[in-house]
Amino acid sequence: METNDFYAFGNFRMDVRRRLLLQADEAVALTPKAFDTLLTLVRHRDRVLDKDELMTAIWGDTIVEESGLARNISVLRKLLGESKDEHQFIVTVPGRGYQFVAAVHEGRAAVSELVLQESKVSVVVEEETEGMRDEEREGQRDHNSLSFAPSLRRSIAPSLVLSLLTIALLALGVAYWWNVRQNLQSPISNVKSLAVLPFRSLQPGENFLGVGLADVMITRLSNVSSLAVRPTSSVLRFAEQDPLQAGRELQVDSILDGSIQQIGDRVRVTVRLLRVSDGQSLWAYQYDDLGTDIFKLQDTISEQVTGKLALQLSGDERARLTRHYTNNQQAWEAYAKGRYYRNRLSFKEFDQAIAAFQAAVQADPNFALAYAALAETYHWSADNSMLSAEAKVKAKEAAQKALALDEELAEAHVSLGVFYFYYDWKFAEAEREFKRAVALNPSLADARLWHGTWLALMGQFDASIAELKLAAQLDPISPLTRTWAGLPYFLKRDWEQGIAWNAGLLEANPNLPMVQVNLAICYAEQGAYNKAIAGFERVKQAEPGVASDMDLLLTYTHAKAGNRAAAEEAMKRALTAGENVYAYDAALAYGMLGDKEQAFAWLEKSYQQRLSQLTWLKVDPRWQPLRDDPRFAAMLRRIGLVQ
Repeated sequence: METNDFYAFGNFRMDVRRRLLLQADEAVALTPKAFDTLLTLVRHRDRVLDKDELMTAIWGDTIVEESGLARNISVLRKLLGESKDEHQFIVTVPGRGYQFVAAVHEGRAAVSELVLQESKVSVVVEEETEGMRDEEREGQRDHNSLSFAPSLRRSIAPSLVLSLLTIALLALGVAYWWNVRQNLQSPISNVKSLAVLPFRSLQPGENFLGVGLADVMITRLSNVSSLAVRPTSSVLRFAEQDPLQAGRELQVDSILDGSIQQIGDRVRVTVRLLRVSDGQSLWAYQYDDLGTDIFKLQDTISEQVTGKLALQLSGDERARLTRHYTNNQQAWEAYAKGRYYRNRLSFKEFDQAIAAFQAAVQADPNFALAYAALAETYHWSADNSMLSAEAKVKAKEAAQKALALDEELAEAHVSLGVFYFYYDWKFAEAEREFKRAVALNPSLADARLWHGTWLALMGQFDASIAELKLAAQLDPISPLTRTWAGLPYFLKRDWEQGIAWNAGLLEANPNLPMVQVNLAICYAEQGAYNKAIAGFERVKQAEPGVASDMDLLLTYTHAKAGNRAAAEEAMKRALTAGENVYAYDAALAYGMLGDKEQAFAWLEKSYQQRLSQLTWLKVDPRWQPLRDDPRFAAMLRRIGLVQ
């Protein structure tokens, strides 16, 4: 059976091949250029189309004034039944262009479904030709007479055979359309991984609301054990990109894409679920309500998504899915702003994130999720905008407050575990917190990342590899997660695997200094000294701020290679940094040079500074020259790595 493309929205339907807009079963009088305008907007509804792009798509190289486009938009809004201030279908984005925002179903429709009586298609069409040259106007009028296919202008013949055939075709068409409708409405059970993109705001300015809404969806859906949901930190970079390309890079089955618009006290959210493999629209939904009850909006969309995905939820999962972490809209908006700044991963904006989270907990002192986010941000800012010791204390306080309010908040357990592990050196307590976080939310990449790191530094390498690989699967584009996943290979002295892992990361993204350093360290331990030295030198040139650190690693590598003169020269350069010399790497360098007194002096300085990297001391292979010294075993006991 011959088929035609269609798009359905509201009570309208577009038959693309026959260039018809139908409202119920009635054809709507529409000029060809107005039809082209609507079709272009519908096909590119995932983004704002600027005016020049629209005009080029509709008129090509023909010179037409912008007023022609404006008239088409105005005509479409009237035909679609939009009032002046409530744009259910087409939104004007000031200074940019237009976007189609209604939920759309698309697919293939049987020709038999489009058989219409002659009275329903006798539509007179007259193209708007103002702004066009005379010869173009005449040519356009000629074109208008061919707007509808002749087959739709013929009435049905009275013969019995043709009548029976028509009835059969109509029956098949109805059956086909019913099947299409059932497919659009039925649950989808084969989605195993999902990315929720930041909801695009149709107002100018920073998209706090759109990012915040996506973050809530991610937080809620990540509690569902049967669904892998990409974290906010990974999806944020795709806010203005093609959704399907985002889905391919994020390695998910499906993408949840949406837009949000506020007009006075009215909010409209349009959501669609796309299958990444073929771009098929699996489901679309539009929330349109008076009032600004953001929590009702969150609940409605969460329930719609889980219902459509046919997710089987436990009682605990359902409770977490619908839980409100705050009922204070001011607090939620401040939290959304904090997440916006925090997820930009810019040190200069961490202070803004902290200020926003502080405003959130001031507005609602019982907002556990905001305390957990505050603790996480303090960890990131510990060596930047605040004194390290102060930030560590504040991180612990915020994490403990979050858990006092909500013991089942996985993110808070991760933050408290990081403090115990890296700063307090309470390793049993850290393990408890990481395990609890994984149990509460198995899909939380950070929980897997830190638990895997703990396993690696405790010497449980195989278990660590499995956990860190799972973290990388949950967050496949995070440079930090994928970098950390190669840590166990280095610690277990598997240089070949360590080199292969880091080289693979660099092939995909050459601009990752941390990975370049890790690769060079593996080369040094393997004995490929020239490659290691070249790697450290590249990082030193590209990142002048870490020149002293690279010189310490060069000292270690030259000494290990037997080139003492080059090692001592590199150490001189490193020591010019004064108080900024990284004590852990200085101790390693002196140990390889054979100067044990200086090595243990710098190791003691590391202890006094409570450097987080001392948690590596038990398993870091580079300490081999000092392991037989009783002072090394004593340091392991002081840190708590051995009894």
